[in-house]
Amino acid sequence: GITYQNKYAALFEKRNNTDDNDLANKYDKQAKEELRKAMKYFEKAAEINPDKKEYWDVLSRIYTTLDMQKKAKEALDKAGM
Repeated sequence: GITYQNKYAALFEKRNNTDDNDLANKYDKQAKEELRKAMKYFEKAAEINPDKKEYWDVLSRIYTTLDMQKKAKEALDKAGM
């Protein structure tokens, strides 16, 4: 999951550093695809070890970025925040 999260971050940075709107949209779409991949791994990790608050914290940020507000709130609650 961390590998996909890092790919997301690199693409997100490229998105923020271009003046070309079409290219920015392309990077944004690619970044979110990588984040969805990361999400699956973090969800599996949280399923295996639901008491590890770090997984839920990461998931809350992923869900927020992907505009999944209800899931973000649930993950924040499980993270104890």
